[in-house]
Amino acid sequence: MSALYSRMFKEKKKRPVDPLAPPRPNLMSQAKEIKNVHLSLEMLQFQLQRQQEEITHLKSKLNQSNYRVEMLTTYLKNTKTTK
Repeated sequence: MSALYSRMFKEKKKRPVDPLAPPRPNLMSQAKEIKNVHLSLEMLQFQLQRQQEEITHLKSKLNQSNYRVEMLTTYLKNTKTTK
């Protein structure tokens, strides 16, 4: 029975450790990295939203300026032809 018992509960052989290998990851560091990535994504989404709002504002400003320039050029064309 002792032979069977010793076969069932053999000690595991230790694997040789590679001194150049990077440290093994642990769950706490992975959770911290995930949290940092999540925060940076939220910041990037906020920044993207602000930039999109600024772009729409600038587009409307450009359209208004183009409309004013067009109105002025038509006014100037009309005044030159009437004189």
